[in-house]
Amino acid sequence: MPETVLELQDLEVSFDTSQGEVQAIRGVNLCVKKGEIVCIVGESGCGKTVMCQSVMRLLPKQARIKNGSIWLCGKEITDCSDKELRMMRRTAMSMVFQDPLTTLNPTIPVGKQIMEILLKSRRISRKDAREKVLDILREVGIEDAERRFHLQPHFLSGGMRQRCVLAAALISEPQLLFADEATTALDVTVETKILDLLLEIREKRGLSLVFVTHDLGAAARIADRVAVMQAGEIVETGTAKEVFYAPHHPYTRKLLSSHPMFRPSGIHGTAAGPPDGRVSKSRKILEVQHLRQYFVVRDRLTVRAVEDLSLAIQEGETFGLVGESGCGKSTVARSLAALYRPTGGAVLYEGTAVAGEGARKEQQKKMRQEMQMIFQDSAAALNPRMTMEQIISEPLRIQRPGMEKGCRRDRLEEVLRQVGLPLSVVSRYPGELSGGQRQRAAIARSLISDPRLIIADEPVASLDISTQAQIITLLEQLIQERRFTLFFIAHELSLVRRICDRTGVMLKGRLVELAPTGELFGNPRHPYTKSLLSAIHLPDPVRERSRKLVDYDRGEPLGERMVERETGHFVLE
Repeated sequence: MPETVLELQDLEVSFDTSQGEVQAIRGVNLCVKKGEIVCIVGESGCGKTVMCQSVMRLLPKQARIKNGSIWLCGKEITDCSDKELRMMRRTAMSMVFQDPLTTLNPTIPVGKQIMEILLKSRRISRKDAREKVLDILREVGIEDAERRFHLQPHFLSGGMRQRCVLAAALISEPQLLFADEATTALDVTVETKILDLLLEIREKRGLSLVFVTHDLGAAARIADRVAVMQAGEIVETGTAKEVFYAPHHPYTRKLLSSHPMFRPSGIHGTAAGPPDGRVSKSRKILEVQHLRQYFVVRDRLTVRAVEDLSLAIQEGETFGLVGESGCGKSTVARSLAALYRPTGGAVLYEGTAVAGEGARKEQQKKMRQEMQMIFQDSAAALNPRMTMEQIISEPLRIQRPGMEKGCRRDRLEEVLRQVGLPLSVVSRYPGELSGGQRQRAAIARSLISDPRLIIADEPVASLDISTQAQIITLLEQLIQERRFTLFFIAHELSLVRRICDRTGVMLKGRLVELAPTGELFGNPRHPYTKSLLSAIHLPDPVRERSRKLVDYDRGEPLGERMVERETGHFVLE
């Protein structure tokens, strides 16, 4: 019988807050065997991360283990000294945190950060340590590892930062790895490769893995057992087949029913998206003409993030953009918002340039008054020194300075209800909220001024599946009611299929395919699009474990021009 690596017995964790004691973990019992993968699923704020932090003993100061015991590799560690815990974190256990931007030191190159972990955990020369770091970076899917070894985190995309954090956690070869939303920021193809990589590492090293995720498809692919958490308690456990095919608890059934595969595509149940009449086919609200966006990182090192990209978004349209992490999606979003000065080409708002060639400041000011942006990383986007009331209400204070305080408060309460946040969050700071709650606050901030255009960069990536469904349903309702235009970036292709009218596919800074969403998903033309669609995860363990990724050779040269195959369907050839 396999030995037990981790065992939690009646674990209780509480937080001391200004409103009194808040019990985050309520009598949790969990056992993880050697070489076993246990997936923890549940809504944001249910206690998944706190449970992992309790074992790592990385709880915030206001939290305390109130009751119960923690056993690691046969040793009771609940009352271990700090010195003993530091040693165990270097050799016995490690953790991949949810937010890579706050995990990595912004001033130190990522390769050097990972190398320092190795140098402190074992006797090894700096030369050998560097080679091991390069190997692990390649192993987790970072191309051109030698060059990116020397880059600071802010030069990397969100997905690449997440891969660096995963490499840092694996470099010391721990016996137990906690992965807290370790694949959240990754596109579906890279996510599949990372999941398969974790399975390979488990086989090679006998690694035990506690995998915290809101992606039920990812859990179906790798989990030996699944534990479902609700309000600090584990309400159901079982093998992947037992939980996904025959769930017993009502909450588990609710989670499964929230998955996009069980919901109709399009706002009115069609794969093509919203009905005709809402979208103005003759009026372009936003347009990009031959956009080029280069970044000079160091002398003789230029990153070509976007190369000769052209597209137009119609008023009232929901336009989706998908592609692997690092392909330039977020750069396009920031360029559309005129946050970047283009290297070449132009961005037009209602036919007038707001960035690049011929840009006019008055039109740029008009666009910024009518546009809001939802950033990918809510932890970095929200000011940690402001309360949530100040953060969410800020657009109203700036754009409508004469608005009465009572009216502003009423509007605040309305958007909080819309995004599913309790009124009690208004007095809290971003650091006091879970990752999902912070993302909902970021969405509330974008909605409060009733914008005409929203640019959303991975707006639901950090949310659990049931909250994703709520937010997407909310966006669908708001699009119909307020008729705003949405530029929607996502790596969850099921959500794109459900909400978007048209979808563009990016690869290495180029737009390789553009078509109505139903047609793109039903009849993809470009090989890379086929690869993306083959990687969509579903909460079906049998299908997930037998499914093979249709790989695409990213070294292949891309075409030179977009060719219209059929009406509205363009492919780079």
